[in-house]
Amino acid sequence: MYSVMQNLTKIKNRKILVIVAHPDDETLWFFQSIQFLKHDNEVLIFCATYSAISKRGKELTKVADSLNLKVVFGHCEDTGIDHFLKKTELQQAFIKVFSKYKIDLAITHPPHGGEKPHPHHIQLYFLTKDFSRYYSAQFSFFCEQKLLTASKNHNDLFLNLKKKKYIAYQIFQGYRSLKDKEDNLLYIIKCILSVFFSFKSFFGFETEVDIEAKQASLACFESQQDVLKSYYAYYKKSEYLYIENQ
Repeated sequence: MYSVMQNLTKIKNRKILVIVAHPDDETLWFFQSIQFLKHDNEVLIFCATYSAISKRGKELTKVADSLNLKVVFGHCEDTGIDHFLKKTELQQAFIKVFSKYKIDLAITHPPHGGEKPHPHHIQLYFLTKDFSRYYSAQFSFFCEQKLLTASKNHNDLFLNLKKKKYIAYQIFQGYRSLKDKEDNLLYIIKCILSVFFSFKSFFGFETEVDIEAKQASLACFESQQDVLKSYYAYYKKSEYLYIENQ
């Protein structure tokens, strides 16, 4: 069924923006893929929260420097899992980075927020999708699982009804963690509807992970070790990328 999954070496000569909500997200879920992509592409990591002088920002900068990658920070406040990131603050950060760096491929969190549905990850998926269209960049997302299903002709991947239901459930679980539920109910409904009415096809890429190298980089995030080790992705030997078919 997943015969259409491709190798990342097919992606060349692209200006890529990897967009994550927090320091360590890029390493936990997309570490090996970034290593492959940077060889034949220009890769920039955009972390929406924190700054280069914050504790977590310094940890990310250390990892980025060791891997010869450039990272920019959005300086948005990390509001915690029980609140969305501040919308105006986040949008301004996105405008700044999208207008400054003329990228043609944007990569971010999956629509369901990942292994543990984090509201910030869900928020970035839908915002990145909107900004990619406005700035004429190709949209894509990384994922911890084979989220999409092969079409009948095996030329592309898409979200079937079963997966759409799963994503909707995960989005709702992320919504349940919020304190200000009433204020965000309409937004969550829009997100869920967007998933159900999405019929775009994607190219899929699967990457085998050097788990020792990945965990060595994750060790640089000293402030988050207990949290990181609680994720299945910390030990997972595969990463997935889905690029929207233009």
